[in-house]
Amino acid sequence: MSGYRRTTVAVPGGDLTVGIWGEGTPSVLAVHGITGSHLAWGPAAGRFAAAGGALAAVDLRGRGRSGALPGPYGMAAHARDCAAVLDALGMDRAVVAGHSMGGFVSLVLGDLYPDRVERIVLVDGGPPLPVAPGRTPAEQVADTIGPAAARLRMRFADLEANRDFWRAHPAFTVWTPAIEAYVDYDMTGEEPELRSRVSLDAVTEDSTDLLTGDALAGA
Repeated sequence: MSGYRRTTVAVPGGDLTVGIWGEGTPSVLAVHGITGSHLAWGPAAGRFAAAGGALAAVDLRGRGRSGALPGPYGMAAHARDCAAVLDALGMDRAVVAGHSMGGFVSLVLGDLYPDRVERIVLVDGGPPLPVAPGRTPAEQVADTIGPAAARLRMRFADLEANRDFWRAHPAFTVWTPAIEAYVDYDMTGEEPELRSRVSLDAVTEDSTDLLTGDALAGA
């Protein structure tokens, strides 16, 4: 990966992990989805760095190497963590790219810290999510995160077993070194009990916040 390195940024409760591609002060902050990590941006970030740019991408609280960070979670908490990253890396004004839940975090970041955000790029995320007719917020959260929750409870004998799980996923029609690095990075624990680094508590609290929280609605 072109000019790739990792660093940490102090936030309430511990250290947030940040991946950086390219040289100099990053101009772009990238924010991943609800069960992702900063390596979700690896291929795009590598191309951006190869073209002379620099990009920083966070492991959100409760994910990746930030998986052990405690709550509270929610869009405002993630936005404050992202603002801390901007401060630590000297990013006075940044383009913020958000994928899926990262898009919601990006909107709240722009709302709470408008002077720090030059532009926002939304990738499959952004508008508030309505509660479906006839469903309570708790029921909709359970419906939404059901498959993710099942995966987070799974245990894998080794890295190859986790790779096989993902190879069968219909999204991955072509297996690449970047995908393999991404799924390997998510694993923690000891064989034969490897598991995802993602906190189910974080996923549940964030999903609830998307439906009922004030920060996204305000943004």
